Amino acid sequence: LWTALENSCRLVKPPEDGGGLLLVALYAREMVRDPDYWIYIKQLYLAVDDLARGKMERDYGWWILREQVMQKGRNPFQMAEDARLQRGMNFWTDVKDWLGGYPIEFSEAAEVIRFVQQRCGLVPVKVEPSTVTEFLFVTDPKRFAPAQLEKRSKLLKEWHEELLNQSRMVLLDGPFFQL
Repeated sequence: LWTALENSCRLVKPPEDGGGLLLVALYAREMVRDPDYWIYIKQLYLAVDDLARGKMERDYGWWILREQVMQKGRNPFQMAEDARLQRGMNFWTDVKDWLGGYPIEFSEAAEVIRFVQQRCGLVPVKVEPSTVTEFLFVTDPKRFAPAQLEKRSKLLKEWHEELLNQSRMVLLDGPFFQL
C-alpha cells in the first residue's frame, strides 16, 4: 500500500510544473469492524471450492440485506436493484468482489495523511470517511481552491461540485493535523 501510494505521488506534477492533485481511495481500518476477520474470510473464500464459495456469497449477501428486510420489511430484490443503480454493478458481483478481493490492506486516515504530507509533500484538502475513505491531496491548496476551479477543466469543476453535494464529506480548508 505504502509503496503504491508513494509511486502514485511521483506522478503528481510539482508546483513548478503547474502543480497537480492526487485522489486516492483506501480501505479504512477505523471504519471496518475487525479488519483481521475480513482478511481471514477473504483468504478462506479463495481457498474453498465453488460450492462453498456459493454458500459464502449467499450468506454474505443475506447479511448485507437482512436488517432492512427483517426490521423494515423492504423487498430484497428491490434492494439488490437499488444497490446496482447506486454502485454501478450487480449486487452479486459486488458480493463476489468484496469476498474475493484479496490481498487487501487497511489504513487509517491519519497515517495516510501523515505519510502523503511527509513523503510526497502534498497537502490534504478533502477527506470523505467511509469503508473506502477518499482523500484529495494537492500540491498547492490556493491553486485548487473552489474559486480557482473555475479556471480548471469542466470535469474537475463538476467533480468538485459532486464532492460538495456529498453529505458525508468532511471539507477541510487545510492544512490540518487530524480529522
